[in-house]
Amino acid sequence: MTAGQQAARQYRMEQWSKIISDRAHSGQSVIEWCRENGVSQRVYYYRLGQVRKYAAEAMGLVNDSLDVIKTARQRGLAGPGFAEVKLAEPPAVLPSPEVSDQICIEVGEIRITVGSAYPPEKLAALLRELTRPC
Repeated sequence: MTAGQQAARQYRMEQWSKIISDRAHSGQSVIEWCRENGVSQRVYYYRLGQVRKYAAEAMGLVNDSLDVIKTARQRGLAGPGFAEVKLAEPPAVLPSPEVSDQICIEVGEIRITVGSAYPPEKLAALLRELTRPC
């Protein structure tokens, strides 16, 4: 690419960067903004892709002669693909007294277990009976 072509490209990218930034700060959707400004959505998204590519090139992530995948591989990064994911065995879940949905009462050798939905007034009466001297 000649120096003139590079300068023209840089100018276009700066212009479109400003346009894309203005659209983002306008609060309008891409559809609304494009309709209001007479820009085709296809052109808008094409230019957005070009601006992103230009920014990636400027940051040294890609260059004109290499695509993103090739550059990633050169840097030792994996390209697109699949990797096997192994899930660990879930830990055994033990009932926790803090989270249990049961209430257990022990008085001497007597053990009573009731559900947490057991009516409190009946539970209070049961406790009074169990703790009453004979």
